[in-house]
Amino acid sequence: GGRASGDNSGDREETGVDTDAFDAVRQAYEVLSDDARRREYDAALAAAARARRVAVTEHIDLDAMEQRQLADGEYEFSRSCRCGGRYAITEGELEALMESDSGGETGASAGASAFCAGTALVQCSTCSLVVSVAFSAAA
Repeated sequence: GGRASGDNSGDREETGVDTDAFDAVRQAYEVLSDDARRREYDAALAAAARARRVAVTEHIDLDAMEQRQLADGEYEFSRSCRCGGRYAITEGELEALMESDSGGETGASAGASAFCAGTALVQCSTCSLVVSVAFSAAA
């Protein structure tokens, strides 16, 4: 006893195809191909981006941070946070930011940094506080 042709029940199990993925693509196409729905989607994305903007606790200069040489020879710049954690950024991260084409401010996750016109946003290693560290290409 086989299935009658046209009976699609159980196709996912037999073919391994994820119909949820197809539904997501179909829904995205429907939103993006309709001008009004696309404007709503773009507005929602912009609102979400505004909500993710980082509140900077303090603006400091790279020269005001402690400098130490790491085991691999690279330099790390750090400063204590009021929670007891540390804000830290390495020389390599600064160089990568200077070479970056992003040019826009982005959120920083713990231990990560972002570039904004000669400013690195550095999150504390322990809490959610973020400092803005001004640096120059000569740093």
